[in-house]
Amino acid sequence: MNTGTATGSNEVRVNIKAPPLADPPDNVSTVYDASRFTVTLRRQGGTLAVSIISNSNEWDGNTTYVHKYMHLVPFANPCGYTTIASKTELINSAESATGTIDITKVLHDGMYRFDIVFSTDPKPLMPLKIRCKAHDMMLTFMKDNESANVCFVFETDKNFTKVGLMAHRAVLIKYSKFAELLQSVAAKDTAPPNVVPPASAPSAPGAAISVIREDGGYRALMTISMTECSLAAFSAIVRYIYTGDVQLSVDLSSHAMCISKVVEGQHGLKSLPPGSLCWSPLDTGSPWKLKDVTWEELMLAANLYGITDLQAQCEQAVIKRTKASDAVKTLFEFGSSSDGVREAMLTMIADNMDTLIKDKKDPFELFKTHPSCHDFIMEVMRRRVARA
Repeated sequence: MNTGTATGSNEVRVNIKAPPLADPPDNVSTVYDASRFTVTLRRQGGTLAVSIISNSNEWDGNTTYVHKYMHLVPFANPCGYTTIASKTELINSAESATGTIDITKVLHDGMYRFDIVFSTDPKPLMPLKIRCKAHDMMLTFMKDNESANVCFVFETDKNFTKVGLMAHRAVLIKYSKFAELLQSVAAKDTAPPNVVPPASAPSAPGAAISVIREDGGYRALMTISMTECSLAAFSAIVRYIYTGDVQLSVDLSSHAMCISKVVEGQHGLKSLPPGSLCWSPLDTGSPWKLKDVTWEELMLAANLYGITDLQAQCEQAVIKRTKASDAVKTLFEFGSSSDGVREAMLTMIADNMDTLIKDKKDPFELFKTHPSCHDFIMEVMRRRVARA
């Protein structure tokens, strides 16, 4: 844990970077000691309780600034901060200042990362304003179809319509799997700009260059056919990459969307007739409404595209909402793709085995043909023996 002050004494900022806590049984709290502050973190289900008290008297006698507000500011999305207000000075108080924040907000790269900010203002000051402004700019950039240079194409069953979600390669490549995907598609591209590739062009993961129509004109656009991820989940992925927001309710109006209809039957990308892949923006009155993304679906998508920080948040949410009675099902559905979920479910099953085998029913019966069934059962037994 590092500590530091902002310009002047309007704010005192404490930077937190700590490993995540279990929920429960044992390590439900931890204490970080420093020369100036002691910070206690305690996990309460999906909430992180934060307690901080000053160990220093450097602010004693300073009545110029009265820090009546404590802000818990997430590292990944600072605009999602939580504020705790007090009637009196918080730093010089003999009692701890306390507050809570959703764990999914502070998880980043598998760690708790956030700032505790004591402030004279009901809103955190600099550099938060700059970061929030950047957040708003990225939201605007995300739906700018004029500057987008890659289109992820999703097949639908609505009159053979193809829907495209456009994005910016420069934003996506900060994640290595996206960089590799875009490079692999670009390597296949041998067609000159503004020319539709012939039917023999490779299609998977997508036809490298296609044509988009803008006010009657055309420009080159890389297109990638999407078959392993739903439009809803991918929309949530893209929003996270641009802004750090985690939203399960998908609003297509916040993205650069386009639509194309193939008139004569259904075609794959590589067999589209010339002129048919001409995209028009998805208007605001479009009937395209998507169901909310589940934490499980978003977790799998984050794993697929190597977005480890988002995957860690999703894992925590999945673990939080899983009851002991559903632990076996969750283990077999997601344990092979998520280390965090696998460990949590194995522990939950081991702790609740007596309840799960009530009425002499085998909780693993439905999954006995699963390739990992034997390994999972042996690990559960090992944990039970270790705790006996």
